[in-house]
Amino acid sequence: MSTTMTRRSFVKAAAITAGASALGIEAAHNLKPSNKAWADNDVHEVRTSCRACIANCGVIATVSNGRVIKLKGDPIDPMSQGRICPKGISGVQALYHPNRNKYPLKRVGEKPGNQWERISWDEAAKTVAQHMIDMRDKTGKHGLLCTTGGGGNPQFFSPPRFRNFWGAGNVFEPGCAQCYLPRNFTMPLVNGIGDTSIADSGCSELYKPAKYGGLAEVYVMWGTGPAWHSPATSGRCVAELRANGCKTIVVDPRFNADASKADVWLPIKPGTDMAMMLGWMHYIIENKLYEKIPGYEDFCEQWTNLPFLVDPRDDVALPPVATDITKDGQLLRASAVFDDVTADNEGYVYFDTETGKVTKAFALGPDNDGTYHPQMFGTVDVTLKDGSTITCKTAFQAYKDRCADFDLDTVAEITGCKKEKIIEAIELYCSSAHGGISLGVATDM
Repeated sequence: MSTTMTRRSFVKAAAITAGASALGIEAAHNLKPSNKAWADNDVHEVRTSCRACIANCGVIATVSNGRVIKLKGDPIDPMSQGRICPKGISGVQALYHPNRNKYPLKRVGEKPGNQWERISWDEAAKTVAQHMIDMRDKTGKHGLLCTTGGGGNPQFFSPPRFRNFWGAGNVFEPGCAQCYLPRNFTMPLVNGIGDTSIADSGCSELYKPAKYGGLAEVYVMWGTGPAWHSPATSGRCVAELRANGCKTIVVDPRFNADASKADVWLPIKPGTDMAMMLGWMHYIIENKLYEKIPGYEDFCEQWTNLPFLVDPRDDVALPPVATDITKDGQLLRASAVFDDVTADNEGYVYFDTETGKVTKAFALGPDNDGTYHPQMFGTVDVTLKDGSTITCKTAFQAYKDRCADFDLDTVAEITGCKKEKIIEAIELYCSSAHGGISLGVATDM
């Protein structure tokens, strides 16, 4: 038997085989070459969103006879503006991959075997419900532990919602340990902002520089690489910021795409981010750069808790797990100092430099900000309402003491970065009122 193959038929066969390999199809011999990618009838487009990561970029799916045959970015998405990354565009392969789980499976046999049988959705729901009822009867509602696949899972908010509906129990999510959620839970305590990461689309004003007047002038990417991790959204945004004249600083061991275009790159040794942060704070405090940012000269005084006094007593100190972080306690509560402070009007205290008295902190407004003259550094002797006296640092002094050992010579040795480059980065960061830092996994950890 002889077979004759023309150049055209060879190209067709090669394309079919390559496509079958990409889709994980073992038997490509039953596919037939065709000049058409879809049927002639019932081809339409559907607007949807990509679920391959937390960015949820808008996409347009071309559907032929009920089957998705093509994905492209949706230009109406304000974040991606029609861009789509390779992971998103390969969503068709993930959707129709032969190994994808599409139905509930129930284990057959004992662990650690790997035998499963398909069951109905009704049976799956009833099985899960019965196990939860059995658990409730045995341990109470607190026996519930909800979890999911990771911070990149667009549904990682669902386990807390289900836990709240159940009424008790706990939540574990891998991101709680090392990615995103430490940042998302800590930032409201620090500055009232829920998300400071361009990686997770939290800084919406950065994505719309035209709307916000192109104000971003200095942008620090610390342990986050927008051009790599989210080229359709964050990567596009940073490219646009640079085009508008924004200066960029990259703190990352890798010479990645963003570092290659940065004004300052700090190739930090992995795991030394905390030393670098403390070094930045030491330099900023020692050189009073926080007072030199245009328009923010009084920011630390009026808009932070840095002037508040810290209670040094052992009974209000941080738990033992935190003793390696600081030996200072929590902020001194006003109820420990004044008789007329109750749970209804609790607050913190500061030392007023004009009156020479310890004073309960109050909300600032146009009518009273001129009466606020807090001491920013040093210690204060405070007489408590029980008659005893304690010596309290200001929070800013406690912060300064924590950074004291991290001069930039030390930091350069620890991090492997040149001292001159670290200074250049800090000075650039503090040169403008319109700038900020996006945090990544390194800072979370």
